[in-house]
Amino acid sequence: MVCKNIACALKKIVMKIGIDNLIVHYGVTNIFKLCHHYLLSVAIVVDNLSFQYGTDPLFDEISFEIKKKSWVGLTGRSGSGKTTLLFLLSTLLKPQKGMIHVFGSEITKMKRKQVNKFRLKNIGFVFQDNNLIPDMTAFENIELPLVLAGIPKSIREKQVIQLMSELEISDCSSRLPHKLSGGQQQRVALARALVNHPQILFADEPTGSLDSISEENLLDILKTLNREGLTIVCATHSPKVLSYCNDEIIIEKLVKDT
Repeated sequence: MVCKNIACALKKIVMKIGIDNLIVHYGVTNIFKLCHHYLLSVAIVVDNLSFQYGTDPLFDEISFEIKKKSWVGLTGRSGSGKTTLLFLLSTLLKPQKGMIHVFGSEITKMKRKQVNKFRLKNIGFVFQDNNLIPDMTAFENIELPLVLAGIPKSIREKQVIQLMSELEISDCSSRLPHKLSGGQQQRVALARALVNHPQILFADEPTGSLDSISEENLLDILKTLNREGLTIVCATHSPKVLSYCNDEIIIEKLVKDT
């Protein structure tokens, strides 16, 4: 795995500065230091990724990277593949070709059990429609990832209570999802995504169903999390959301330039 990661890093560096410059200006030791520095600075590396639905290609050998601690907005017209790309990066879909490295792990080569374990430990995901389980309370929805991870009940309860307090949804604890407002549902979904302390948070149109006040409140929470070091990748068509991001990947430009 280490060799593959270094090879991938070296390829990216060569693409940026050229093989001649690499040979002339860097010795072997410095080249490995350069690769190590590169690997420490990136959260996601995508290399020659291809994906299609049926016979219709959506992505054809696209390559890009996402820096650690960044907040990246995936933008593009409706149907361009924002959600699909988000699912590919977060292990929810598997490409037909290419590699995806997430924090140094090549998720595209993992078996199902490895993927599930990696996702549970490292990835948080907020779905566009929340995907809260309707017959579970807000507390139980948030607690679920901890249950799946085998965390003892006493620790689970402490973590959920603390997180609900931080997101100001403590009074929603015993309510079912249909008894919550749109803003409350989204905060519960965010809490569920954060409860395992992931390294990266993916969000699909996180404010799409919210009013302007709830949208502002949620974005301020995400802004604080990003400042604290959480890498965030979100699919969005909202100029408001994009104004909070510090980087943008335009799907159409990504496909065209690759």
